[in-house]
This record gives sequence, C-alpha cells and structure tokens, in this order.
Amino acid sequence: MFQKIPASLGKALGGVRAGVDKLLLNEEGAQAPETIQVESAAFRDGGAIPLRFTADGEGTSPPLSWSNLPEGTKQVLVVVEDPDIPAPQPFIHLIAVFDAAVTSVDEGGLKEGSSLARLGKHSMGGVGWLPNDPPPGHGPHHYLFQVFALNRAIDWDDKPGKDEVKTAIVKTVLAKGVLTGIYERVKPS
Repeated sequence: MFQKIPASLGKALGGVRAGVDKLLLNEEGAQAPETIQVESAAFRDGGAIPLRFTADGEGTSPPLSWSNLPEGTKQVLVVVEDPDIPAPQPFIHLIAVFDAAVTSVDEGGLKEGSSLARLGKHSMGGVGWLPNDPPPGHGPHHYLFQVFALNRAIDWDDKPGKDEVKTAIVKTVLAKGVLTGIYERVKPS
C-alpha cells in the first residue's frame, strides 16, 4: 500500500508521526505494571524486523511469545501498532485475543482463519497480521507488539477494532509488556 508513495514524499513527511503517546499501552484505561516478558525468535527488542515479515517480503506474521502473566489472567490481548505513521493515530497491524493458557504463536499463525486467537480489525479493515509497510524515505518505523493480561474474559465482537479494545480493557488490565521491532523501507519496491 505505502510502497507506491514516492520516497521524496516520504522524506517530506519525515517529521509527521502519530506519536507514542497515542499507543494503546499509554491509554489511561491500560495503566498496569509492565511485567510481562514479550519476545520473538525472529528479532530482538529494538532490533530490525526481518524482511520476510513485511510487505516487501512474504508478509507472514512473526513468531511471538510472552511469559510472566500474573495470577488471575483470563485473557491475553496482543495489539501491534506503528506510532511513526504520518497520520493522526497509530496504525494497527494486529489485534488478537488469546485464552490465558496460550503463551506463544508460531510464525504465520496470525492470519485470518486462525483457531488459536480471535482476530480483530487492523487499520485497513481486514483481520490478522497486516505486514509492515512504511512509506519509502519516511525513516525507521517502530512496531510495538503490546501484550496485555486481562482479569476477565471479555465477550468481544466478532472482529474487534481499536475503539472496542480501548473501551473493553478499562479496569481489566493486570499487567502489560512490549516488544519493539524496527523496519525502514529505504527504497521503493
């Protein structure tokens, strides 16, 4: 989608970013200790996301695991956002809800039809993993894989979006954790 934007426009918009203050983990209703350990076998925290997980590669979802969930966790919510997008709000790449017993998902496991998680709507209106696709020339984009332990099982809509997630998690977040991956599209594809 964004790969067709000229790099000169991406560079011109370099200072325009949604901002980390608008991420779900910074919402007032999501305040909780950051004690969940979030990891990926594909990249380290603060490291580059491999090409195969992006729109420039195969676009498959990366493997992800989480640990140190607090006692009383009933559901796990995973939301991946890009706060560097030149837009008013961070771009949603994934919303997924897991039973508390699930602590990991394999590479490619977050696509539509997954039996492991209830998948919500990403910013393009579809469900499942939306591959990283920053505008060329816009600089590095940070993708925050946010994991929330919820103290109750929420009866989600069929395909929840960010607004429903924000409303539903108020006073339900026991703990949270985040893994940050970075991807920069240097040249147009």
